[in-house]
Amino acid sequence: MIHLDSPESGAVLTRNPLIVSGWALDLDGPLVAVIVGIDRELWVGARIGIRRPDVAAAYPDVVGADTAGWRAELDLTDWPRDQVEISVIALRQDRTWSIEIPATVRLRPR
Repeated sequence: MIHLDSPESGAVLTRNPLIVSGWALDLDGPLVAVIVGIDRELWVGARIGIRRPDVAAAYPDVVGADTAGWRAELDLTDWPRDQVEISVIALRQDRTWSIEIPATVRLRPR
């Protein structure tokens, strides 16, 4: 499961920096990594292990739910398009990927 908290789909954002955050869970155990992409071209690793008491309360039996939060920062200062698609990919411990394309946002013109 991958959830994008921010930004919301349809939002209009400044170009720099773009903070993308949310939470991700695997019912079989903690995730190894979360990667955030823009238009499937620019990819950055997210910081994982951020405390999420709300996720832990919603999924009390899932190991790692209390630290399911992730956050990434992307520099879109010179991004060539005004509308971008945000993708989030989570790597599970069994080395398989969970993919989510949760939002399309607009960037303010330069």
